[in-house]
Amino acid sequence: MIVRIDSTKISDHWEAIKPTIAAAFSSSSVDITEAEFNNILQQLIAGNMQCWMAFREKEPRILMITTFILDPRGIKSLLIYSVSAYMQNTDAEWLEVYEYMKEWGKKNNCVNIVAFTQNNRILDIARKFGATIDNFVTFKI
Repeated sequence: MIVRIDSTKISDHWEAIKPTIAAAFSSSSVDITEAEFNNILQQLIAGNMQCWMAFREKEPRILMITTFILDPRGIKSLLIYSVSAYMQNTDAEWLEVYEYMKEWGKKNNCVNIVAFTQNNRILDIARKFGATIDNFVTFKI
């Protein structure tokens, strides 16, 4: 089962959500500052970002933060901003989350689901589901 945490409840759960965002970025070159965490919190509260929880029975298994982006061509995509797994998940469980996000994206007129990751498990799953894997380059300035 996948549920969206209502934007009015985000503050109540922020202390549990915040570490999952930090963990999602722990293997990248991105260091999230307190001010940036506060920006994310404000975007979640405003409804500009969404927080999702997937459960196995009643146990939380995946927490995901999403938002919508518009590229310079005007193409709208659903961006998976961060995803964290609380436990080992089967391909079938990841497929359930993917299908749910695909429907959410379609409902909101998105053409793509996009994400940035260095996590090999997520990359393997994405390949299994037919994703195109491209490289993303970041230069610090």
